[in-house]
Amino acid sequence: MDKNVELNKTEQSLLFYFHHCAVNRSWVEGIRMNKEDFDLIPKFEELGLCRFRRLKMAEIKSLGEVTPRGRGNSHKVMLTELGFDVANKYFKEKHKRYFDKYPFEYTEG
Repeated sequence: MDKNVELNKTEQSLLFYFHHCAVNRSWVEGIRMNKEDFDLIPKFEELGLCRFRRLKMAEIKSLGEVTPRGRGNSHKVMLTELGFDVANKYFKEKHKRYFDKYPFEYTEG
């Protein structure tokens, strides 16, 4: 797959969220996603960025994540090597934009 995948800001934001979920636990809180996010998943899978699936209720219960309002982990995401590479490329670009805007200054002490 092509490591020069181009994503718009909405797609980058979703990839950042998936990266966070993949690194921290692999579980995704579907309640934090909107319809547009869910609509992007087939594109991400086609590009080879991730694999995504809904958890079965038995899996959700075994995680102890069912709450009275239904919040909690409802999906699982697995970023591919390409997904990590593309996310890291955009993280570096974002870091550079902020670093250029707010330069880091060393202080004595």
